[in-house]
Amino acid sequence: MLGAYAVCEIVTAILQKHKLNKFVIAGIIASVIAVICLITVIGSNTLARRKHLKDIQGNIVDKGEESHISGSLLKIKERIDAGQVEEDEMSKPAQQSVLDLYNYANEHKVINNDMRRQQVIYNIYLIKNQANPILILFGNGYMANFRELVMETEMLALITNFGILGFVLYIGPFICILVCGIIYGLKNRKRIDSEFLMYLGGILFSFALSTLSGYTFFNSSSMMFVVVLSTLLINKIKRYKFNN
Repeated sequence: MLGAYAVCEIVTAILQKHKLNKFVIAGIIASVIAVICLITVIGSNTLARRKHLKDIQGNIVDKGEESHISGSLLKIKERIDAGQVEEDEMSKPAQQSVLDLYNYANEHKVINNDMRRQQVIYNIYLIKNQANPILILFGNGYMANFRELVMETEMLALITNFGILGFVLYIGPFICILVCGIIYGLKNRKRIDSEFLMYLGGILFSFALSTLSGYTFFNSSSMMFVVVLSTLLINKIKRYKFNN
């Protein structure tokens, strides 16, 4: 947070051609040190986790070779091939989507523990195999939520679960606020301050988190921050216009 504030102060100082405050300079130095420490601690854990995931890739075997889908999905695929999956457990389009995912993964050598990629591929095939305009408009809802195939990438999950209409109603207002903030900031870049940039940056960061990982707009606690930031940004723009 301190680093974000320091960056906002630097940007506004450059745009408005002001001298940097000594406290901001101290904050920048502290931020750089904090980032280095954070990368050292978290980065080493991330590298260790990636090494572990790479080491266990060969543990999942399909027909004597390394599998390109997870072990659980491989068992489901084998049950589908054997005709042991009833439609009340998994619909025909969903079953076909698992088979399509299996073929795609083998063809493109997908890493078997890369679940987010497998989730995206499965859900794309599911929409294609359903070929239902109503489901595209209103979403799959619970039908897309099948075990580990539940999409973790939140922005895509909003489209598949709620459809185009649900996505527009749920996320549309926040996208409009974000776009308005960016346009206003670009047009009035010599007037905006660090407070405006903090609000705008916070909303951008929430979209980035939602796209890369998720649990931002679906999570009630983090969603409150997004609502507050959006409200503050709107009020900030209104104050600018009123003072002008």
